[in-house]
Amino acid sequence: MEEKKQKKGKVRVVKKYGEAFKKHVVAEIEAGLMIQAEAVREYGLTSQSVSEWVAKYGTRKTQYIEVIMKDQKDKIQKLESELANAYLKLSYYDCLLSEMGKDYGFDVKKNSDTGELELVSTSTGEVLKKFVK
Repeated sequence: MEEKKQKKGKVRVVKKYGEAFKKHVVAEIEAGLMIQAEAVREYGLTSQSVSEWVAKYGTRKTQYIEVIMKDQKDKIQKLESELANAYLKLSYYDCLLSEMGKDYGFDVKKNSDTGELELVSTSTGEVLKKFVK
């Protein structure tokens, strides 16, 4: 159905389509009989209208597939393994330092800004030794 609207001396044609026609166009696109660009040309539609109809009446939903190349997959597995090993080492060292601190009366404090380590006496709070990176 076409509707003519006049606006300050200009005539603008507004096309209105029924729901059955919209569903028919979408069905043709989803059946693979044409692509959206062909439907636009064949029926004299706008690409925005066809996109909206496909979103509204279409039965297929967009699916995203993550593709990881084999070498990337191997690299990811290797990095995950190295990270797990580093975490185990860190846990071991933390436990070891904690036990040593209890036995010998010191705490280890790390200054993340400078990378320095300090051994601090648990009884006096005095810095026993500094390790500079």
